[in-house]
Parts: sequence; C-alpha cells; structure tokens
Amino acid sequence: MRSIVVTITAVLLLVCALPVISQSDLSAADEDPLLIYEVMPLGAYEGFTLYNSGSSGVNLSQYTVTDLETNGTVTFSSISLASKAMITVLKATPPAWIEVGRDVHLQGDGVTIGSGFILADAGDDIYLKKGSKTVDAFAYGNKTTTDGWNGSVPKRLSNGSDKIYQRISFIDTDTAKDWVDLIPGADLFAPFEYTGNITPFLLPDSGGAPVFKALQEAKSEVLISVYMLDHPGIVNILLELIGRPVDPVTVNIFLEGYPTGDSVSDNEIAYMNVLEDADPSENNIFFIYNNNNTEKYRRYDFVHNKYAVIDSEVVVLTSENWRTSSFTSNRGWGVVVESMEYAEYMRNIFFEDIDDSHGDIFTFDERYPSPIIKTVPSYTIPTGTYAEYNNVTFKTAITPTYGYNLLNEILEGAVDRIYAELLSLSASWATEDSPLTRLFDASANGLDVRVILDDTYDTAKNPAVKDFIKNSLNGKILAKAGSEGTFASQIHNKGVIIDDSVWVGSMNWNDNSMKDNRETGLVIFSKEITEVFANAFFADWGSEEAFEGTVSIQVDVPSDIKANGAFVLDASKSYAPSGAIYKWDLDGDGNIDRTGKKIVAELPAGEYECKLYITDTATGINEVHTITLKVGDEEGIPIWMYIAAGAAVLLLIMIKIALGSKSKPTKKSSGKSSSKSSSKSSSKSKGKKK
Repeated sequence: MRSIVVTITAVLLLVCALPVISQSDLSAADEDPLLIYEVMPLGAYEGFTLYNSGSSGVNLSQYTVTDLETNGTVTFSSISLASKAMITVLKATPPAWIEVGRDVHLQGDGVTIGSGFILADAGDDIYLKKGSKTVDAFAYGNKTTTDGWNGSVPKRLSNGSDKIYQRISFIDTDTAKDWVDLIPGADLFAPFEYTGNITPFLLPDSGGAPVFKALQEAKSEVLISVYMLDHPGIVNILLELIGRPVDPVTVNIFLEGYPTGDSVSDNEIAYMNVLEDADPSENNIFFIYNNNNTEKYRRYDFVHNKYAVIDSEVVVLTSENWRTSSFTSNRGWGVVVESMEYAEYMRNIFFEDIDDSHGDIFTFDERYPSPIIKTVPSYTIPTGTYAEYNNVTFKTAITPTYGYNLLNEILEGAVDRIYAELLSLSASWATEDSPLTRLFDASANGLDVRVILDDTYDTAKNPAVKDFIKNSLNGKILAKAGSEGTFASQIHNKGVIIDDSVWVGSMNWNDNSMKDNRETGLVIFSKEITEVFANAFFADWGSEEAFEGTVSIQVDVPSDIKANGAFVLDASKSYAPSGAIYKWDLDGDGNIDRTGKKIVAELPAGEYECKLYITDTATGINEVHTITLKVGDEEGIPIWMYIAAGAAVLLLIMIKIALGSKSKPTKKSSGKSSSKSSSKSSSKSKGKKK
C-alpha cells in the first residue's frame, strides 16, 4: 500500500515544487521551451539535466549544450522529450542515489559528449543553444557570462560534497535567484497558503498538554517526524493507540539517525523498540542515516522536524524536540492546526521523506538489530484548556531553501516591529544577505526590533554575535539571556513576530538549518494569535537589560607607554549590562586606582599586571581581566599637563559662548505665537515613542 502512496506523492510533490506560471510565461516557454534544470560539476559522472517546460514534445536534435571549450559540445540524436519531462546527460555511470527519478543518458545513448566538455569544480559556464541562439545559460563559481545571464553567479560547491545546482524557478530570470545548491533527492516544497483552526501554546508553560491531547484523539493514523523522541508520556499514548482492541491506530515514526552529530539516546532506542514490538506486523519506525558500509550519502544534513500529522486532519508543530526536558524546561512555541489541506500537504512530505529508494532510509530493525531492552516508565499526562482561533490564514515554511526565502521575504515586508526569540544565531549572517541583515535594515528604518538569544548555547557565547545584536545599530537591537530567568533552563525557541504575523517552527538561524536540513514551520497571519506569542515574548524579555550576568571584556592598550607619562586604557568596546561598574587596579597591588570605561593613567618604568574588574550591579557578578602593561624608560608627558591643557581649552570655549550670547540679536515675537510653538513642541516630545 505504501508504494502506491509514494508514487502518488511523487506526482504531487512535483506540482508543489513548481511555481505557478502565467499565460504569458507559458507562451514564451513554448517559443523556447527547453531549460537547463540541473548542473552537476562534481564527481566523475558530471553532467546536466534539461527540462521541457512547453506544452508539447521537443526534438533534442535541434539543440546542443556547450561550455565553449574546444570539443566541449554535447549533441543529441533524434530524441523526443515530452512536455514537462526531463533528461539527464552524464559522462560516467553515477552512484545509485543520483539515478533516482532521473532518465539518465551516457555517451552513445542518444547523446555524443565532446572530449572537451569538462565542468570545472572551481567554476564554469554552460549554454543551451538552438543553432547559434542561446536559449538558456548557467554560470557558477569563478565564472561569469554575459550571454543569457545577468548579475552575480552562485558560489562554487565545496569539494567532496554531494551537492548539485538545481533550478527552482521555471519563470526564467537568467539570474542566480532561479537556482539553489542542494543534495540530489532533497525535495523542495514551495510555500502554500491555507486556512484552518489554530491552537497556540507555550512550552514549558503547557507541559505539552495540547500535543498529548491531539495524539490521544487520533482515530486512524499518526505520522510523527521529529529530531529526538524519548518522552515517556508520548510513547505511552502511542502504545495505547496501537493496542486498541477495536480500531487500532496506525503509527509511523521518522527520526534523525544522528542527532547532534552523535547517536540516538539509549532511551529513544529502547522506547522505539517497545513501539516496534507492539505492532510486529510491519516496519513503522524509520531513521535517516549514512550507511557507512556502502556509500556515505543522505539527502539532508539533519532531519530536524518537530511535527505530527493526525488522521489527515490535524498537524501538531513545535519548536521543541519531543523529550521530557524539552516539554518541561525549555522555552518554546507550538501550535495545533486543524486543516485537511495542510494535513495532506504534510502527509505527502512525510511519505516522500521515508521513501527508501534514495538509499538513506533504514527501518528500526535494520538500524538496531540488537536493541536495548527497557520498559517505558509511567508518566502523568498534563491537561489544560487552550484557546482555539478559527478560520486563520497561514503559509507553509519548509526547508531546504523555500523556508529561508520565505523568512527573508516576510522580514523585508515588516513595517512596525520584529521580535525574535532564538536558540542560536549565525555570526556569518551579519556580513551577508540574510535574515539578520534584514533585522539591521528594519531597525535602521525605525522599526521596533528586539532579539532574545539563549546565553547557554555556543554561538550565543561568541562576543561577535553579541556585538552584532547589541552594538551594530547603536543598541537598537537588544538581546537578553533568557537562561538567567526562572521560566526555562534554555531558550530553544525559533519564533519570530513580524507585525501581526508570527513564525513558528523548527529552523535555527544558520545556513545548515535553513539550506541543508529538512525543517518545518508556519507563518500565521492572525493578530490575536500573534499577541499570544508577543505577550510571552515580553514576559521573557523582562527588564531592558541585555545579556544579564554575562560580560565580554576588550581593552585597547597603547603600543608605546612611556615612564611617568599619560596613556589611555579604553574598555568601551567591552560588553556588560547597563550600569556595570569598571574598576582598574593599574599595578596589580590590590588597590583600585581608577574607575570608568576609558581612563587616563601614568606609571613608572617597569612591567605591571593591570587588572580590570567589571561588576554587574544587578547580579553582583564580577568579571576580571588582566592586562600586561610594559612601561618604557623614556619619560613621557606627565598627566597633569594633559589636565591643565584640557582645562585651558574648556575655559576658552566657555568664554566664546559667553561673548556670543551677548552679541546675538534677539527676535521679537508675540506671546501667543511663542506659547503655541512651545505647546506644540512639548506635545510632540511627549508623544514620541522610543
């Protein structure tokens, strides 16, 4: 039965992945219907795929493909490529996972490949021609082209990777935005808009009660795809569903085979073994995994989903893994969505992802032939009542690629506010076109932009990340270490509020998550639901202090310090909460000699272990930084001379101001006019929002 579902699903996926083409685009496509669809520069099997976007068949003998090198042309015999069909031309027999879903042709199989047709790893260009006319072109890496291409080109693929370039738009703009790089077999899902009833909830506040309730109400089928699943409460519910004496529920589970790049937890292996034994009639638990005994290949870096599809009617979606600590300790957001159309969409994704024809899917028995034997402990299922909002519009966000593009799009369209609560943030995003740079742009344009970033995660401890958040726009983007609060042990959320819409899902803010993982999320267009999460955001935000309890120290020290001469020590680039006190022990004798972020000091000749103490007044936390000061023998300008010179300059400025005010003519104005102006100015000042 599943093979029939997968076959139908594959057709649906092709429809989902292709953008809608207007009538004018179709007529243009019919003039030159053939397009370059894939380019595969890596590996001995290098080659390309062509796609017929027209409404009728095309005779390929009219076309050639060339890289403009000597003997670098591919010609075709009288092959007819049907409407909406593809043909792949490769120079050598590819690995099995490349052939999946492709009509592959090698040398002599209807094609002649010139000996000079070589796609360089570092960069190259490739042209589809009809006679002398360029029909389509593609360039990558260190190559550029002016014939059939506009602007910059996609970056080169990393040597040793399994990636290829693939077209994502059949409305051909001849630019890099038409293309992505991905591992073959990674299915792309364009955003779809649906309407349904949505119940929002918070973790750990709810304890996962809406998740448990949705599962308990299952009548026929439960599909679960999560990164980690070892919550005893969920496993017990699934055992009850499978073991119903009347109308048992079919349960299928799809899991990441190498979470955190390590291995599956002992509890997860044991609990999945219990579930597998509960329904011995079929394999219903699947892992995505590299089979190191054959070919090391998989379609996604990680399957990082956190969703369930229930009875083809309900989808449960969270930012958290399905573990006890995730539901009871982490800060996360979740939704339960009632929508048959959306449920069917997610069901299609599930079955496509567990399709074993790609060679990266293994059943539980294949992955763990001798599993750990354990019983599942009992668990008290929390309950609660949560508000449901009806007829809500939302849009799907699926990675690779399309979810990332959608996030950029909605951030760019913000007009009032952006609030993001995140586990992690890629520092590299500050220097490239990314969601982070869109936050910078929004803040520069006067929007209220705030970020809560977990302070226990590695990237959050990176001072550069904190600098991007706190200082890149004069402090307009703020961040707070949520782990300092009492509501959660970790901010594991990936939620974003954009005006009156909210992003909920599994995607962390880094390239791996957005471009190479399988991830799932939603953008929900509802002011009421957005306010539920916005209120939670501000509860987590608390005071206006940023990164409470965490200090990053940076001190600028002159390279040439002279004996008994004035020099400056500058710690103003350090990070510390507002109101922190800076104290300096210049010679390391235990006594405080100066206070302030930036000080002027002098020392006799010698070498000193200067200590800077930064104290967070809110928490009492002290951070100590030691600076070695080497003071030369040559005498410098004493500090009193700097003070005297500064006082003289200040005196001159004061005299100039005094003389200027005496000589400046005074304009006469009526009291009425002056009062009105003053009142207007005062009113405007009071109303200004900071």
